[in-house]
Amino acid sequence: MQLHLRDATIDDLELLTDMNRQLIEDEGSSNPMNREQLKQRMRDWLTSDWKVDLLVSGEDVVGYALYQFRSNVYRPEVREAYLRTGSARASG
Repeated sequence: MQLHLRDATIDDLELLTDMNRQLIEDEGSSNPMNREQLKQRMRDWLTSDWKVDLLVSGEDVVGYALYQFRSNVYRPEVREAYLRTGSARASG
């Protein structure tokens, strides 16, 4: 399976909203946001200095990454990205 990244755009808003809702459900999160609130939050990220990438396999979007580069006040020359790791939910 070949995977590649592509920049998410506002055209991906519905898909990203659905994927974010699924993530919240999979994590068992107590996030109280409804779909419209999640959609607005994702729109805000897409139109700000946050970066949203889609992970694509063939024609299918299989994941997304949401991140922001920030300056380290103690070491401004260093660019860092923090990644959250976890186990994938088994399907089938």
